[in-house]
Amino acid sequence: MASAAGSVGTTALIFLPFALLTWPDPANVSLTAWASAIALGVLCTGLAYVILFRLLASVGPTKTMTVTFLVPPWASCGA
Repeated sequence: MASAAGSVGTTALIFLPFALLTWPDPANVSLTAWASAIALGVLCTGLAYVILFRLLASVGPTKTMTVTFLVPPWASCGA
């Protein structure tokens, strides 16, 4: 858990200056766009971490890691 928090936190600090430099004017961004961005961050990142750590706890790191072997073949035959 500490490793995941460290990597996400470090990445956030690295990208913070770029985000601040390109931050949009709040008047030009709709509430729907803000809600969508927040939902994507919470659901796609947060939920994925919860699923990952539950998988790690239930089947162990070796079996959890095997899913990464499926990514290259599926990515190469995709659209």
